[in-house]
Amino acid sequence: MMTGVNLFIIITSILAVVHSEYNITTYDLNPGIHFEHLGELRFFNNKWKLVTFVELENISNKLLSLKNYRKYTTDLCNNENAQYHYYICQLFLKSSKYTFEKIEKELEVLHELIGHSHLSESRQKRGWFNIVGKATKVLFGVLDEEDAKYYNDKISQMNKDETSVLQLLKEQTKIVQSTIINFNNTIGTLDFNENLLKNNIKKISDELSKVKENFHFLYIKTGIEEHVTILNMMLNQLQLEIMTITNAILVARKGVLHPSILTPLRLINELKDVSESLPHGLEFPVPLDPLNANLILNVIELQVYFENKRLIYIINIPLIETNLFYIYKISPFPKLMSNNQFILIQPSSKYIAIDESKQQFITLSEIEFNTCLKIIENKFICKQQKPVSLAHLADNCEVKLLQFTNIIPDICDKRIIQSDRAIFIQLQTSNTWLLQFLIQKLLRYHVIIKKIT
Repeated sequence: MMTGVNLFIIITSILAVVHSEYNITTYDLNPGIHFEHLGELRFFNNKWKLVTFVELENISNKLLSLKNYRKYTTDLCNNENAQYHYYICQLFLKSSKYTFEKIEKELEVLHELIGHSHLSESRQKRGWFNIVGKATKVLFGVLDEEDAKYYNDKISQMNKDETSVLQLLKEQTKIVQSTIINFNNTIGTLDFNENLLKNNIKKISDELSKVKENFHFLYIKTGIEEHVTILNMMLNQLQLEIMTITNAILVARKGVLHPSILTPLRLINELKDVSESLPHGLEFPVPLDPLNANLILNVIELQVYFENKRLIYIINIPLIETNLFYIYKISPFPKLMSNNQFILIQPSSKYIAIDESKQQFITLSEIEFNTCLKIIENKFICKQQKPVSLAHLADNCEVKLLQFTNIIPDICDKRIIQSDRAIFIQLQTSNTWLLQFLIQKLLRYHVIIKKIT
């Protein structure tokens, strides 16, 4: 019943030519096969690797530091002379306790996401990420353990040398610090705020140590308020950082690069820096222009893993060859011979990529084409899984039909079928069909299907 409804809609759409939203093209030349032009295609065999990382141990250090400052603040609030500011202290101690509990829970979720066991008392004492396991914890993608350790060692070397970029040209790899590091530094440097907290604690403590008649009430009030504000800001910053990393890991498990790890624009800029170092005859899939920053995300492949207290991202960018091919989807398309008899050609492959001269080609199966990456609607890149064939050395029916459309070669696999019904073939292009029918039969089928609906 549903098939009938769909068929009716298609036919009435074709008959209702007065509707401007429908476009009908007559297909006069039909050799028994249809080549649907999908767009341009380029092949790749090589990749450039951009490696970036997040030091998760920093989270442990920040949390421990903030806990210590809360303790110092509690001691200040318990001072006899600070009781005049009881409301400020109590409000902070109550809210900060809730915030610390929330941070602990969020850290536990983050810890589970990177694949470690449930929180234990010993872990809290050692620090959240103070764990060095023997095995690499791969979060997304397929990764050799030896490669994982190699990049981890290079990052350690980079930190030791206090550099933010390390280029490994022989390995076609570049290592950079994550965007999240710069992000954290801009919204409030920990060292700077820690110095403020230390100075405030000392000033307030010195003032509170004075006898009641000598200390300045307003000075202490202002100092405590400023101290509490900075501490709350640092707590919020830490909480935001944990949530950001958690979200980055969640989307990484789906193969998506979170902008907090590396923004699309920064990715483009990092690739620009190495574009002159690419092997001869290879290039990046899109022009390295800021306007194309979003397109580069369509073709990258991620490998994400956790090792030695680091969250490490390996971003693989295909290096495409300059040879341009045109990709076609091939469908058998019955051609009317006589009465209800049709001839069609059974294609040898689902897809074919052929160059502009029609002298070089590669056939692709449906599985092979589905692994290709689409940059935009009519531009594809595919990993080359078989060698390029030369048209003059290969007896290929589809190639010869593309070269000479008016001649059906003997090597083609021709089939004869009989049908008195309209034949529909859905194309890969959305909402597009091929229709083969006998003119005198059309109204009859229309009436029958209309009755069914």
